[in-house]
Parts: sequence; structure tokens; C-alpha cells
Amino acid sequence: MTDTALEPPMRIGAPVWPEASWIGSYDRSAPPVRHGKLPLRDGSGYRNARFLVRDGQTAVGFVTAPVVDGAVDADELWRRASALPERQSLRGPIGTALPFFSVIIPTRDRPGPLADAVRSVLETDYPDFELIVVDNGSATDATAEVVRAVDDERVRLVREPRPGASRARNAGVAAARGDHLAFTDDDVVADRWWLRQLAAGFSRGADIGVVCGMVPTGELATPAQAWFDERVTWASNLTPVTYRLADPPSPRGLFPFEVGRYGTGANMAVRRETWETIGGSDVRLGPGTPTKGGEDLDVFLTALAAGYAVAVEPSSVVWHRHRAELSALRSQVTGYGRGLGAWLTKVALHPRLARHAAPVALPGLRHLAGLIIPWRRNAALREADESVGARRPAPISPGLMTRLRRVEMLGLLSGPASYLLSRWRNRCDPGITRRETTRPPTIGQGMGIVG
Repeated sequence: MTDTALEPPMRIGAPVWPEASWIGSYDRSAPPVRHGKLPLRDGSGYRNARFLVRDGQTAVGFVTAPVVDGAVDADELWRRASALPERQSLRGPIGTALPFFSVIIPTRDRPGPLADAVRSVLETDYPDFELIVVDNGSATDATAEVVRAVDDERVRLVREPRPGASRARNAGVAAARGDHLAFTDDDVVADRWWLRQLAAGFSRGADIGVVCGMVPTGELATPAQAWFDERVTWASNLTPVTYRLADPPSPRGLFPFEVGRYGTGANMAVRRETWETIGGSDVRLGPGTPTKGGEDLDVFLTALAAGYAVAVEPSSVVWHRHRAELSALRSQVTGYGRGLGAWLTKVALHPRLARHAAPVALPGLRHLAGLIIPWRRNAALREADESVGARRPAPISPGLMTRLRRVEMLGLLSGPASYLLSRWRNRCDPGITRRETTRPPTIGQGMGIVG
């Protein structure tokens, strides 16, 4: 393998599924070679490859290319990458004073993936940050061993024995020294430019309270991973956007409830001021609670409702390893559906949030009906299939797609009951009382403030 070989973002093995795709990045502004064969590290046995194309640090889009004998044709890859449009940047002048970031990773009993995540964060090209690993009730000492093995003064271990990703994030923030809080998960690999691009998102304006990055697929080796890759929107938006409640996009659609617009908690950063204003992460939502999810959606909406702007910065990248086994995928899909249903239930019961739902209530109900009612769901899913067909990585069994969609819808329908249960279990939590009764301050003239 030559020095020009392209590297995968995370460790991979030989493909065992014939439709598996090698995943990597390609900088069209400085291609390693322009002619001949371009080898792929660990690319033997793959027939297809998908590349995140960049201009330097800027993400511009995705292309696919055939793989022959562990390599792609350099001329063909260059041609496909060059056909992608240029991307405009919304970043403001960052200057030389980059913000200090506190990176927070909640984890529980996943030492192997955690070690990869920690290593990738420490290898980012960023001068000033700390990394806080929050052990959320692991059964063994393996998480602490990962931190000890790193032997880096930038890394600290915090313990939060009470279950829940929201509690873990709140514990990490309580221990953090920075005013810029970057959150990611223990099943990702951070890109080299991750923190620099988060800083670029914050540079767009003083009212930016949240920055969401892109979370592309880091491994595409099984049908389960292919299905998840097809269904999520974490890497579908390559255009930098800034959202403000006082200046909704046109057409408005279901804004601010089109959750796919923003991103995911696996790659988000929040100013400490914003975090404290919204009361942190709602401990009634998220993994480790009956709701299984929805906590990141809640951060986005409550920040917008408090008058802050949410910036989408696609060039801030962490690569995600989707669940490879169907059993694990079913559990994850249930969680996403239930978390969405639980979050929507919270919105409906929360006067300060429900007021923002009124303008989109009817189209929102029609959208949900299109997902739940069988004859409307089939039409909606056919339309969705057509929209993602161009990026579908491999043939997916129709039976598998139907079963997983059913699991997702059942999870959605179970959301209200799970939220009410979680709410009851946390009824005596003093943090909940503060979160529900604190009125956020006015942070800027003309902004929509929670009433």
C-alpha cells in the first residue's frame, strides 16, 4: 500500500456482505494523485466506495465510485468530485482567538468504541480543549481504564451513577471549565477539523446558541447499517444554515418542528450561557430513561424558543458507526421513534413550547397521520424511497424495510406513555422544577422569547 492510499475514518475489516461500501474522504482541492489507481487502505474485497468530498476543510458533498482490487480510478473519482458544486461559507471572522471547548462524551460499558472516540478527539487539529468522559453507571472499571490508558492531562473522568444520557451530559457540564460545550457519543470518530468547524459555526453571530455538525456513516458493512444510513438525515444537508425563530425559513414547512433540519446530539455544541438558560438537558428524555430519546430535539427547540439561533455547520464532522446487527438496530429504531413521540408529548403539555406549535399543528398532524395510518404510510414511504434512491448504497430487502418501519411507528405510538412515566419518576427532581419555572432572559432585540 503506497503513501497515497486513502484512509477510512474508522477501523474496518474485510467485507462479509457483497453490497458493503468502503467509506472515506477525498479532498478535491489537493488530490493525492490525479491519474492511475488510487489505493484504499483496507479496501480489498470491496466493490464500491463512498467519499465525502471536501475543498480543504469545507464539506461539499458525497460521491460513489467502483472499487477494483482495493483501488479506485483516480481520474474517475476526480471527475465525479469535480462535478459537485462549490459550497458557500457562512462563517464570520474567527481571528486568532479560538474558543476553549469542553468536549463531553457520555458512555456506559462500551470501552472499545469509547477508546476510538477519545483517540480521535485528541487527534483533532485544535489548540485548546478538554475532554470529559462521563461514566454513566458502567458495570465494570473498563471505562476508567480507557481514560487511565490515555494518560493525557486534557482528559478527565466524571461519574454519574444515575442512568440517563441527559443526566450524564448535565454532569459533564457541571465539571467543565469551558464556555463552549461540545457533545458527542462513544460510537463515533471525530474528524480532524471537527472543533475548528464548530468554532466557525459560533463565529456567525453573537446570538448563536447551538451549532450542529454533520454525522455521516462511518461504516457500511451490513444490511442493518445500510437501512439506517438510508433513513436518517444526519448527513443530508450540505448547506450551512442559521435558524432563528423570529426569522423562519421560506417555505416554513413544519419549522421549528422539522427535526431533520438541525442535526443530532452526537454532534452538537452549545454555549454555556444557552445551556444554563434552557436548564440543561431534560432528564426525562433520552437514552437511559423510558423515553429512550428526544433529548437532543428538546435542546434545539428550547434554545430557539429562548431566542437563540441554531447554526448548521456541515463541515464539522463526526463519523458514526451504525448498529451492525438487526437486533441492536431494532432497539435503536424503537428508541428514535419513542423519543420523537415523547418529545412531541412534552411540547403539547408545555405551554411555553406549545405556543410555537400552533402555526404548524394541522400540517404536523397530517404528517404524523401519513406515517401511522397504513394506507397513507405506504404512499409516504414510497415518496421517501424515491427521494433517497439516488443515495441508496445497496439493495435493501423490502421485507426488512417494512419490518423496521413498523418497529419505528410502534415506538412513536409508545412515546406519550413513556414520557408520562418518565415525568412521574422524576417528579421530585429539583432540577425539573427550576427548568419548568425559570423564564429565560431577553438576549437580543427582536428575538422570539419563551413566554
